[in-house]
Amino acid sequence: MAGVLPRLQRQAGAILDAIRRARQLAEAELPVAPRVVRPQLSDAAQKRIERLKAWRTRKGQELGLDASVVLPQRLIDRLADQAPADAQGLGHIEGLRRWRVECFGAELLAAVS
Repeated sequence: MAGVLPRLQRQAGAILDAIRRARQLAEAELPVAPRVVRPQLSDAAQKRIERLKAWRTRKGQELGLDASVVLPQRLIDRLADQAPADAQGLGHIEGLRRWRVECFGAELLAAVS
């Protein structure tokens, strides 16, 4: 099929059939994704988020990168929630890669302290 990625060639027919069937459904019959309720953050965690976002914006401008490349929101949330006190604590943040710890560790710790 023209325009279909090679890795999807085998499934392209089934995918298109599923799309055709879905387009025939009434709005009320379409599945609804469950709402995820975000936990209420403490004032301290909210302040850490604000500091991390401000740092991310400055760092992104400094490096000429989009802020989300410097530090995605999911990592901001985890850092603000766990508030590590040292480099070892940074190593326990799920998804925080070693390169970010090496490049930005001291700055991240300053932002969450």
